[in-house]
Amino acid sequence: MGVVAEAPYQRMLSASACPNSDRDPAKTRREQMAAALASADASRSPKRRDLAVAVLQERLGDATTNPDADFGVRVNRVICM
Repeated sequence: MGVVAEAPYQRMLSASACPNSDRDPAKTRREQMAAALASADASRSPKRRDLAVAVLQERLGDATTNPDADFGVRVNRVICM
């Protein structure tokens, strides 16, 4: 049997074909992921805050309801999951 030819995408992904071969690809992916998560969190934080305030206002708007101290914490945990 002969040697299996290397697929074109494997050559593109090899370290010798990479212009930044001195950088660790896993570290680059981690940096990209961290930046993407920070960007997503920054864009969603105001929406989460507004939703939490709306839930608290709805719950506290009734004069007969008195939620416990952990209610706000639980609401925020559910929203952020």
